[in-house]
Amino acid sequence: MKIGILTSGGDCPGLNAVIRGFGKYAFENIKNVELVGIADGYGGLIRGECRNLKREDFSGILNVGGTILGTSRQPFKLMTVGDENSVTKLDMMKANYKKLGLDCLLTLGGADVILIPEIPFSPDKVAKVIKKRADAGKAFCIIAIAEGAMSVEESKLKKRE
Repeated sequence: MKIGILTSGGDCPGLNAVIRGFGKYAFENIKNVELVGIADGYGGLIRGECRNLKREDFSGILNVGGTILGTSRQPFKLMTVGDENSVTKLDMMKANYKKLGLDCLLTLGGADVILIPEIPFSPDKVAKVIKKRADAGKAFCIIAIAEGAMSVEESKLKKRE
């Protein structure tokens, strides 16, 4: 499983503690996990700026304020505004998510949609719900996916696969 981690919004003292807790949990409990740190929040995901994280990246950061990944503020209302080629920041984030081969994105901080996807879930359906909420003027988004959740494609695999 390949999991991206990003921190969003204003810097705050507890982000490294959460990053550390998740990283240590993932390496100890998720078989063959790969963790990818995305630089500077959604801006880094838009630009595809990331690095593979190792176990040692999570040591010695508990008492360090801020975030080892960096953060940035991205105006949500501008995420779906197209550039001269009609490409939106949301389009770029989705493309980089796929290019990185991520199975999951852990987003920490910021004011993000309260959404619990169906299980099995479709990332494209989740993105459509987020866009629908944004179009309706909802300026926040939190995505919660239960332990053991899988995409529609994964749900079609046999247990051994």
